[in-house]
Amino acid sequence: ASEYQLTGPKFSQPVRREQWLVNSLQWSFDSATVTDISLSSWGDIAVFRSLQHFYNSKVGNNEPSATGAWVTDLWIKRDERWQLATRLSERLFKK
Repeated sequence: ASEYQLTGPKFSQPVRREQWLVNSLQWSFDSATVTDISLSSWGDIAVFRSLQHFYNSKVGNNEPSATGAWVTDLWIKRDERWQLATRLSERLFKK
């Protein structure tokens, strides 16, 4: 969705769609798992929650400090299409 934003307790401010698209080009990883999935929906609104882990990930040439995240996505059905409006990421940091 055009109003998409990424936010979470460790973010100093939300990351808007345009910046997220630029940032996403810096990420690479070998594999990922998505577990602990839950989905709730109410008409044209849905909430998807999952635990996501990325393996051998890099951001640019650096290894990120987070190993995964609890992710909560808010989806809105608009113009007969489901669009991701907001993602809340509770990052899991290396110990």
